Amino acid sequence: MSDVADTRIEESVAALREFAAEYGSLPTAEGWTEAAMAAV
Repeated sequence: MSDVADTRIEESVAALREFAAEYGSLPTAEGWTEAAMAAV
C-alpha cells in the first residue's frame, strides 16, 4: 500500500473514532453524510 493510502486509512479511522466519541455510536451512511455536511 502506498503512503497516501496509509494516510487516508489513518484519517478515516480517526474520523470514525471522533464521530463515535461525539455521537456515542458508529455512523450510519446517512448520519455520516449529515455530519460531514455540518462540518463544512
